[in-house]
Amino acid sequence: MNKATNEDRRVWVELRDSIFRERRTVGLLVVLVALAFVMSLLNPRNFPTIPNMRSMMLQMAETGIFTLAMFVIMISGGLNLSIVSAANFSAACMASVVTGKIFTGIESPAGKVAVGVALAICVGALCGSLNGFFVSKLRLNALLVTTASSQLFEGAAQLITKGGSIVNSQIPSITTFGNGAVFGVLPNAFLMTLACYVAAALFVNNTKYGENSRLLGANETATLYCGNNNVRTLMTAYMLSGIFSAVGGITVFAKMGIVRSEYGSSLSSQALLTLVFAGLMIVGGTGKVFNVILSLVILQMVASGFNLARLTAYSKSLCWGVMLMFIVIMSTPQAEGFFRVFGKLLGSGKKGGSDAGGDTAGARGP
Repeated sequence: MNKATNEDRRVWVELRDSIFRERRTVGLLVVLVALAFVMSLLNPRNFPTIPNMRSMMLQMAETGIFTLAMFVIMISGGLNLSIVSAANFSAACMASVVTGKIFTGIESPAGKVAVGVALAICVGALCGSLNGFFVSKLRLNALLVTTASSQLFEGAAQLITKGGSIVNSQIPSITTFGNGAVFGVLPNAFLMTLACYVAAALFVNNTKYGENSRLLGANETATLYCGNNNVRTLMTAYMLSGIFSAVGGITVFAKMGIVRSEYGSSLSSQALLTLVFAGLMIVGGTGKVFNVILSLVILQMVASGFNLARLTAYSKSLCWGVMLMFIVIMSTPQAEGFFRVFGKLLGSGKKGGSDAGGDTAGARGP
C-alpha cells in the first residue's frame, strides 16, 4: 500500500512540475481551445468551416514569417524594426527581375523566378548583416539602428519602384502559386511558412547557434566570459532575420502579384504582439517556436472570429489589450510565486489525502 501511495505521489509531483515548467504553453493551449469554442458558438455557420480555416491560414502566412524574423532576434536579446522594410526592398528586387527590368538576358520564366528569389534572399541577408554590423560590432543601440535602417531600406525600395508599385503581369503563375492550395485546403503560402518554422525550430533547438543565442539573450556578460563569440552570434541572428524578412517579402509578392515600398507598415507591431503572447520580451534568452505558432493562431482566430461576427475595431483592440494584459500578468514573478505556492498546496493536499486513506485502511485491519 505504501509503495503504491509513494508511486502515485511521485507521478503527481512530476506532473505538477511539468505543468509548471510548461505553464505558458499550457496557458496558450487553454486559451486556444476556449477561443475556438467561443468563436464557434458566436458564428457556428461560418467560423468552423473549411473556407474560413483556409482564409485564416492564408492570412497567417505573411504575419507568421515576419513574426519569425523578429523571433530569431529577440531570443538573442535584440530587436529588429526593419523587417517589413527589408522585406519590401527584397521583394522589389525580385519583382525587378521577374518583370525584366534587370537581368534582361534571362528569357525563361523559371529562370527569372529562380534568379529573383535568389536575389531577394541575398538582399535580405545583406540587410540583416548591415544591422548586425552596427549593433554587434559597433555596439550601437538596436532600436536606433533598425529604425534608421528601416528608412534606408524603404527609400531603396522607393527608388526601385519609383515611388509607385511593380505589378507582375509577365509571369502570372507566381500569383497562381501564391494563392493556390494543396487539395484545395492547405494554402501554399501557409505551407511555406510552416516549413520556415520547422527549419527555425531545428536551427534554434539543435545547433550551437541556438544555445549561444539563448545564453546571449539571458546574460551577455556571462556568455562573453564563457568564451562565446557574441559578435558572431548576434550577426548570425540579424542575418537570419533578414533572410526570413526576404521570404516574407517573396510570400507577399506571390500572393498579391504587386510590390509597394510602403506595404505592411503595421506588420512589425503585429509581430511584436504575437511574440509577447508567446512569452518573449519578458525574460531574455527564452522563447519557444511552438509557443509562437500557438500565439499566432490565437490572434488570427480572434481577428477572423470578430470579422465574421462583424464586430467593431474597438472590440478587437479591447480583446488584444485584455489578452496581452493577461499574458503579461501571468509572466510576473508574483504570478509565478502564486502558482508555485498553489502547486505546493495541491501536492500537500494530495499527500494528506493519501496518508488519511492509509491510516483508515490500517485502522480497519487486524
